[in-house]
Amino acid sequence: MSLKETVLANVRRLSEEVIPGVKTALEERVGQIKERVDEINCSLASKALPEARRERVRTMLLEQKAAVASRKRKAMKVVRASRQSVSRGQAN
Repeated sequence: MSLKETVLANVRRLSEEVIPGVKTALEERVGQIKERVDEINCSLASKALPEARRERVRTMLLEQKAAVASRKRKAMKVVRASRQSVSRGQAN
């Protein structure tokens, strides 16, 4: 086996066996780091916000959700059945 063939065989083995495993391990670790940074960020944000402000923010968010829900409900069209279709449905 020549030097060129040996090098090519090693490169091929690396690209087929080693690199995918390393890539998967790195992706998993990056995901774990992102989760941890997010937890730290939430913790810091929670500590930085005074309790009174937190309560106002909760109330404001609930009011916004209620407003959105009422708009969705008003947008829904109410369909009423006519007396003829109701009596036909009962006869079947």
